[in-house]
This record gives sequence, C-alpha cells and structure tokens, in this order.
Amino acid sequence: MHLIIPLLASLVFVASLFCVQRAARPRADKKGAGAITVLFFSNQTLAIAFSFFWPFRESLGGSIQPLSTLWQPLLLALFFVFGLLFTFAAVRHGDISVATPVFGLKIFMVVLLLWVLGSEKLGISMWIAAAMAATGVGLIQWTGRGRPRHVFITIVLALLASMFYAHFDVLIQSWAPAWGVGRILPITFWFVSIISLPMIPWVDWHQLKDREITSWVALISLLTMLQAFMIVGALAYFGDAARINIVFATRGMWAVVLAWAIGRSGPSNDTEANTTALRIRFLGASLLTLAVIIAIAIPGT
Repeated sequence: MHLIIPLLASLVFVASLFCVQRAARPRADKKGAGAITVLFFSNQTLAIAFSFFWPFRESLGGSIQPLSTLWQPLLLALFFVFGLLFTFAAVRHGDISVATPVFGLKIFMVVLLLWVLGSEKLGISMWIAAAMAATGVGLIQWTGRGRPRHVFITIVLALLASMFYAHFDVLIQSWAPAWGVGRILPITFWFVSIISLPMIPWVDWHQLKDREITSWVALISLLTMLQAFMIVGALAYFGDAARINIVFATRGMWAVVLAWAIGRSGPSNDTEANTTALRIRFLGASLLTLAVIIAIAIPGT
C-alpha cells in the first residue's frame, strides 16, 4: 500500500520540473528565476515542512543519538542539496524529456549500493534489466540531428543528481531506525537550510519583486516540498528503498508523455522537440520503465 506514495510523488516531481523550466524561461525584457533562487527557497520550505515531525519524535521510534553521530544527518543534507542542485541544473539547462527518464537510473544505483552493503543479491534478471536501461538511455540521447552536446550535458547532470540521491536514499533507510523518523528528518533538513545560507548573496532578490516570478518560485518550492515529503518520509518510515525507487522511476514516462502532449520537449523550438525525437525518447523511456518492472518483479532470478 505504501507504494502508492512514490507513484503520487512521481507525478508531483514531473510537475515541479516543468515549473522549474517555465520559471527559468526569459519573458520579454525580464529574466527568468535563477537556479540558486529556486534552490534556496525550496530548501528553506523543506526545513519548515520537516520540522513538523519533531513534536512526534517520541512516538515515531528511535532514540536520542550521541552528538558524535551528527555527521550522519549532515552527510544526508549534503547529498540532498547536491542532488537537488544537479536536478535543477539538468532541467534548467537541458531537456526534461531527456533528463527525467535518466533520473530513473537512480534505481540501479540504489540496488547496487544495497548489494554492496549486503542487503540485496543481484540475479541475472537484474543484469538484463540494467542492459535494457542502458539501451533506453541510448535511445533517449539519440535525436537524429540537433545538438548532441546539449543532450550529453543534460544526461551527465541527471546522472550526477541520481548518484547523490541514491546515496541519500540508502543512508536514510539505514540510519532512520536508530534515530527515529521524528528526529533524523527534521535535523537533516535543518542542516539543508543551514547549508543553503551561503547562497543568499546569489539569490535574485531584485527579480522577486516581479509577482509572476515570485509566484513561480513559491509554486516550485511547494511542489518540491510535497515530493520530498512523500519520498523521504516513505523511505525513513517504511524502508524498502529499492521498490520505492522503482515505482518513483515511472516519472520518466510521465515527463515524456507530458512533453509530447504539449508539443515541446525543451525551452526552445529546436530539432529536439520534433515528433521523431519524442517518439524515440518515448521508446527509451518505455525500456527504462520495463527494466525497473523486471528489477522488482524477479529481482533474485
């Protein structure tokens, strides 16, 4: 039943990414919202939202941990901030229909990390799924013509985001039982807030005088908070990082379908937005989705 949570979160995630790209798009003589501005306010919103777990810390399990273990939520905060930073960078400077399916490869990073820790065993089905995923990424990258470097950079940024988030997911699952959900989540996101404070000089305060930009930043912060609240809360409370990430990986399909529906796949009307490219990317996203289904349906075979 808890797998409904990452399914809903996948839809919220795609909506937030489209908002990020829309907010960053210049209009007339106005600049769009900068990535640092969006990241700063999203992180502060997350810190406020996760603080609501604190009053329930005793009833949510775990116990008070020694001060010497504060490095654990600090490390989680660093992984989360870098994950969000590279996510915004991939979307702002790249193509959502390319970046979002590649984010789906995070599931294999999670499973490999769990395997390294001795929590998972990889069967032949997992390697078949990995090969399908690699093929899917290749199809997503292919555009026939256009700007291959632009697509390549998008994939690199998306892979970096996936790597940081994969480490975050595995570690939050490992450390949450000792701390308790009501302690580790607030402390982690308080650290996220503190880590974000040096960004203040680079926040586009002048741009925020524009009500339209302020509205976009507020909406993105809200959607980012909802998605993180669902995924991080589910990981800390239920564990089950592999299956949660597999369901969450369906966001790649939603992104390509939505890009196809609105008739564009990026911030400009370049060749990457044509129908042929979208069909090929849709096939790649389908392979990624099938790969993660195989990974969860027959993981030990």
